[in-house]
Amino acid sequence: MKLKDILAISGQQGLFRFVSQGRATIIVEALADGRRNAVPVNAKVNSLADVIIFTQEGETPLYKILRAIADKQGGAAALDIRTAQEDALTDFFASVVPAYDRQKVHLSDIKKVVQWY
Repeated sequence: MKLKDILAISGQQGLFRFVSQGRATIIVEALADGRRNAVPVNAKVNSLADVIIFTQEGETPLYKILRAIADKQGGAAALDIRTAQEDALTDFFASVVPAYDRQKVHLSDIKKVVQWY
């Protein structure tokens, strides 16, 4: 599965795989449970291939961040965003992306990246 086929849909929890496109909908499959549903084309849908993280040097694509997390964790799971403290999340993210822009990258963004990993 390619990163461009994985979608984040505003207002819906989790990630989805693009299946096909209908007349006025996009057919997606939830990665968590495999359920398929139709999403209206006017919904805010982002491909993970298009997501970037702002850094002091510019912009870093999400796949590089995810790869850095995988290298740091050795393929193991990252922090649990439900139980981790804010400081632990920001410290973890800073250890993976030391030059991330602390003005533009918010805690909610860090939680999404860690959850997507």
